[in-house]
Amino acid sequence: SGSCGGPRASAMDVDPQIVEFQDTGFLVTYDAVPRKVYEEKYLPQKTPIVIDCGAYEIRAGYASDPQPRLRFRSLVSRNRTKDGKGFCTLVGNKIPYAEAYRLKPRSPFDRNVICHFESMEHILDHVFDGLGINGSSAVDHPIILTEAVCNPNYSRAKMSQLLFECYHVPYISYGIGELFSYWYHHRTETKSSLDLTDGLIISSSHEVSLIIPILDGKPDFMSTACIPVGGLQSHRFLFDSLLLKYPQHARHLSLNRCHELANRFAALAPGDFLDELKIMQKFYGNEEKTGRTPQYSPIMIQLPFTEYKPKEETEEEKKKRLKRRKEHAERLRTLAAKRRESKLTERQQTLEGYDQLASQYSSSAISETEFLQQLKQGGFEDQDDFEKHHKLLRKKVEGTLARMQGEDATKEPQEEDDKNNGQRSEKERFPLLFVDPSTLTEDQKKEKRKQLLLKSAEAGRARRRREKEQAQQALEMREKQEQTNYEKNPQDYISGLHLKRQRLIEAREKRKSSERRKNLASKRRALRAVMGQNPSEKGEDDFGANEEDWQLYKKMAQSRGEIMGDDSASEEEKEELQWLEKLLQKYDPDTMKKELEENYPQAHDFQIELFVERVKLPEILYQPSIIGLEVTGLAEALEGVFRTLGAAKRDRASKNIVVVGGNSMYPNFCKRLLYHVRSICPTGLPVKVTHARSPVLGSWLGARDFVNLLGEDFKVKACITRKDYEEKGRQWFREHTFSNIYYPTPKK
Repeated sequence: SGSCGGPRASAMDVDPQIVEFQDTGFLVTYDAVPRKVYEEKYLPQKTPIVIDCGAYEIRAGYASDPQPRLRFRSLVSRNRTKDGKGFCTLVGNKIPYAEAYRLKPRSPFDRNVICHFESMEHILDHVFDGLGINGSSAVDHPIILTEAVCNPNYSRAKMSQLLFECYHVPYISYGIGELFSYWYHHRTETKSSLDLTDGLIISSSHEVSLIIPILDGKPDFMSTACIPVGGLQSHRFLFDSLLLKYPQHARHLSLNRCHELANRFAALAPGDFLDELKIMQKFYGNEEKTGRTPQYSPIMIQLPFTEYKPKEETEEEKKKRLKRRKEHAERLRTLAAKRRESKLTERQQTLEGYDQLASQYSSSAISETEFLQQLKQGGFEDQDDFEKHHKLLRKKVEGTLARMQGEDATKEPQEEDDKNNGQRSEKERFPLLFVDPSTLTEDQKKEKRKQLLLKSAEAGRARRRREKEQAQQALEMREKQEQTNYEKNPQDYISGLHLKRQRLIEAREKRKSSERRKNLASKRRALRAVMGQNPSEKGEDDFGANEEDWQLYKKMAQSRGEIMGDDSASEEEKEELQWLEKLLQKYDPDTMKKELEENYPQAHDFQIELFVERVKLPEILYQPSIIGLEVTGLAEALEGVFRTLGAAKRDRASKNIVVVGGNSMYPNFCKRLLYHVRSICPTGLPVKVTHARSPVLGSWLGARDFVNLLGEDFKVKACITRKDYEEKGRQWFREHTFSNIYYPTPKK
């Protein structure tokens, strides 16, 4: 027989749906105490302060409060200010939710043990400020803190040192949060007793999970088991899984959002995990082929998305756009011409200086010494270097002038060109081309080169005009033919265009796929050759036996810019595809518009799916090997604890198993735990698994009730004073029902 209970067991049984991130941020409970209220209500009575130090969040308040006044994340972010002259410290919920990753917050905890006390000091400052003690020189209140099971003496000594020497606290008490929560769960049964009922505590928190047997009113620490797996490991696993599955949505994913997804949608498989996965696999393929549908359906998470709706241009808007484009192009051409003219002017001035210097030297106006001195001042090594640069500069200037004259000629109106060409013969326009070169002077030779350039440019323009006119005529004839075919049978004509276009697209895709396979085969052969393996299984040189081998030469030719047959065929296919799409835009615009809109990013392109992850995420607690941890899971650890206890103690503990901790809030947590306990225990043994009354706040509420129940005896029976701290050592503490056992650190 067995029974189990939990705070929520069917919260996740929902139909397939599309949801969005809530992005509500961290849980914010910061009911700060005003200074005046503190001085009137808490300071006169020296009300004890209860602080539950959790690896996920800190809970703090006065012992007279019904709930903790302060709840905030156990994080501290210390960064430089914007001016770079100081530091800005943010604690807990003051760290912006959206910037939590950028600010790189740090936790004072290593698993569930406090190790970084500089961060802990900032957290305690934040706590005392929120409790209204910010204007006092000392914290004149007894303090009870929760700590980890078997907390190291070093960590406790540093905490005592911080509280006694920095905050001048009069009394300190330490207790185990899991024991407080367990006792608070049974508080209604034993209202005035501090005894612990026999049972077993299963605690799953942010970074660790614990199994603590309670026997004869005391925790059995020698049989306690600790598993280094908690909520943090699950959230990181989900974060990494989604990044691998949806790398294109990396900027929309964060550890905080994965935490939200885990809290909203994750659930444990109530029985065997592999059976649940098999059912999910069948459901994912075809829901009708399985007799049982999975308990949890897929969840689609809609990421932030702005739908793109192209604006339809009117004819007037299109004309304006084309006009603006022409004006912009004209401005760019004008600016380029100005830059060329400026550069040409600068070069002409330099060339004039070189000509003047060379003329003075040739006419003996300056001596050779003065000439060489001026060359050195100009940066030339010798006379040969000067003559070389002089000729090169003259060539550049003449070439620029020739190109500018050719461009000016192309800008003349076509009608004027035709008129001039009709009136003047080629011999009249380019007379020097028909003169014997031996009779030309140097200036005439330069002019002849210019005329030759102009004649070539004119012939090129005439050829391009003819080609353009021929292409335009062919296009008009083809368009008339297509129009005739359309008028004969519009429906068959449009269907034929779509069919041709589809076949052309498939052929192009097939060729690309074939080329990719050939490339992979070539890479494999090259890799085997590099590794020293023989590419041929027969050990012979069979290169060229297959057609794929010759693709190597085609690739080499393509890299050199040569045109191969495949490239020309590809260009023809591309032109034909553009022609078909142009016709479809004309005769079937609605279908083409719809197809174009389907290619735009849609809402479903910005969705992530959670299905198997919903049960795989919390399963890490039972199978840490999922994330690569070589540690035992909760079921195996529980079996080891029962084996250590023995049959008699196991039977007493299994009747009262209490589940605590924030990571135990997954649906079916108690059902799954009962499933494993029943498989471990003998048949017929009474087993009871229940969720604690307050799995998350139970440790703080239990510590509060412990203080109030002892009353004035709290300081004597559970606390250490400053005198004890100084006389008995920093590591010493007073033991009580809910504390660890003190073992002095061995001396070296």
